[in-house]
Amino acid sequence: MKPSFLRELHNLPSSMDAQVWEKINFLAQNPIPDGKLKKKLQKYPDVYRLRIGDFRLFYTFGSNWIRLLSIRARKEAYRKDVGYEEPLAKFNVDDQEIHDDEEIAMGAPRHYNGWSYESHDHSPRLPVEISPEWLNQLRIPEELHPALVACQTEDDLLSANVPNEYIERVVDNIYPRPVTEILDQPDFVLFDTDDLIRYKEGDLKSFLLRLDSEQERLVDWALHGPAMIKGGPGTGKSTIALYRVRSLLDHADQTGNSGLMVLFTTYTETLTRFSRQLLEQLLGERMERVVVETADNLAINIASLQQEIGPIAGRDVLRSILLEAMESISDEHRTLLSKFRPDYLLDEIKWVIDGRDITSFEEYQNTDRSGRGIAFNNQTRTAMWCLYVEFDNALKRKNVWSISGIRRLALNLVRSGVYREKYGSVIIDEAQDLTPASLSLLVELAREQGGLYLTADASQSIYFRGFSWKDVHDRLRFRGRTVNLRRNYRTTREIAAAASDFLRRSDCGDPDSLLPVSSQSGPQPILKGFDTKEEQWKYLASYVKQMSRHLRLKPSAAAVLVPDQKSGEKAASALTILGLPSIFTSGTELDLDSDEVKVLTIKAAKGLEFPIVAITDLADNLLPGLAEETDEDEIHEELKAARRTLYVGMTRAMRGLMLLYPNKNASRFIKELGEDNWYRA
Repeated sequence: MKPSFLRELHNLPSSMDAQVWEKINFLAQNPIPDGKLKKKLQKYPDVYRLRIGDFRLFYTFGSNWIRLLSIRARKEAYRKDVGYEEPLAKFNVDDQEIHDDEEIAMGAPRHYNGWSYESHDHSPRLPVEISPEWLNQLRIPEELHPALVACQTEDDLLSANVPNEYIERVVDNIYPRPVTEILDQPDFVLFDTDDLIRYKEGDLKSFLLRLDSEQERLVDWALHGPAMIKGGPGTGKSTIALYRVRSLLDHADQTGNSGLMVLFTTYTETLTRFSRQLLEQLLGERMERVVVETADNLAINIASLQQEIGPIAGRDVLRSILLEAMESISDEHRTLLSKFRPDYLLDEIKWVIDGRDITSFEEYQNTDRSGRGIAFNNQTRTAMWCLYVEFDNALKRKNVWSISGIRRLALNLVRSGVYREKYGSVIIDEAQDLTPASLSLLVELAREQGGLYLTADASQSIYFRGFSWKDVHDRLRFRGRTVNLRRNYRTTREIAAAASDFLRRSDCGDPDSLLPVSSQSGPQPILKGFDTKEEQWKYLASYVKQMSRHLRLKPSAAAVLVPDQKSGEKAASALTILGLPSIFTSGTELDLDSDEVKVLTIKAAKGLEFPIVAITDLADNLLPGLAEETDEDEIHEELKAARRTLYVGMTRAMRGLMLLYPNKNASRFIKELGEDNWYRA
């Protein structure tokens, strides 16, 4: 079933519920058209309608599935009492009924004329009057009724202080979407009609995404791992991982291993909460056999069992401690290291020394540092090791921890057997941005090699600093057990083509994940330069308002992505002043249901998606943002990481994308964007 079907379902009078559930079960038994109750539409390939009183249920079907597209009233029956189905003998199928079906399926199409800063279209009046009685039928909470009843125009409705969930429900029933557009929406799975009853009554909040035939095959593929699924943004890697949990438990139960425990790890707290909710729906009581947690939270929990963990320092504090440690090493060593940026030295500790759990200078001397950009000779490695020792001692004196140190401690507690809890299977989602130590920790938590399953996309790696999977751990050998997903379900063809072309030109991504096949189409992404910050904010506000009106979504469905926190705070303030309530937030604090435009850094947006995305402040000093003292040998690797960061930002967009850059200091990446893929406003 499609999201529009779920939203329109609330428009059914409660008196019809039993009949609708009966008719859906009737379809499940036999969806083939009979020319009366069930009929094929003439103007739409493979789309059918089922008559239910004065309502029409539109659907498609295959050999073992039925897809519910939409359920809506005939126009003359809109928001009236609807009677039960009449006997078949009374039906007279004529041209007028055929015309009505086609007209109902046409919905309320809308046309996009392209973004224009000068565009100030008058907001049309709503075609119907919103009444408290109708809102009750839609199951809109009564406290929201006054704000909705007061709406006279589309803009009134889209700017109402009402959660987006309810605005979408109202909008889809006032402006039914064309069936052709609904076909492009994602599919949700309905296992039992009783779940629809629970949903309509408010007891069930979400449904699982449906897998296509390729994804479905991969759920049970290489069930005894290790196995890896690769694919670009929106290809469904994470959804497959969720279903794989169920397959692992099913297989365990069938083979007499009903005590199997599964560990599911994903990238952010937000995604962890969402994954947990979906797994609860998918697994029911068996959810007690699954632990859902981020890799870092696991590390903190394990490390805390051995010793008390003090405050975990952020980047700024660690940089300050590193500079303090620099004063404690010899002049010779300080001179050798002073040509490197503090952040580069911190990454050397995070990704190489702590990241690979290096315990001695001799081991560090022999470590392959591929991907770090700058070659270190023996003298430089000696100086770096001395700095690391002083840095580590300073952390201990201050009773402050780095997250990389905690990961390392947790890894050694598991390896040494101090921490003994293991899992029959470990599923690692978005593995490409974990340090080797984090990956090794998760691998060690698997009871055996066959219980490992990873999803990854090197093209989305914004932290990756060079390592191969087999070098991380002996268990991570995927020969013959790696599959690439090709179909993109998130973004339009236009956005996917623009983003993939950008990364492909620079040879910074995984070629296998840069060949997306998208079923959706939409406006061409926009590229716009500005002369002043004030211009940028006005362009941005205008774009969000126009695109949200075109998509008939609240402006809060938009996200503004920025290079850094300072830019984000300014953007949120400026948009709020211009009449678009906005909030700057970190990825861990993000509330997707809040009634403001979300402003966050590009890196914090990783793993998320938004219907409308604008990326602002694309100045060269911010992205790539190379410091003046950056070593020539380091620049190549830093540029590759920065390009992947911008790619991640672009692929957060589902339907609309805009990039804004200063004319006088544009990011060098602007010149790398293919001319044919962008509308240059």
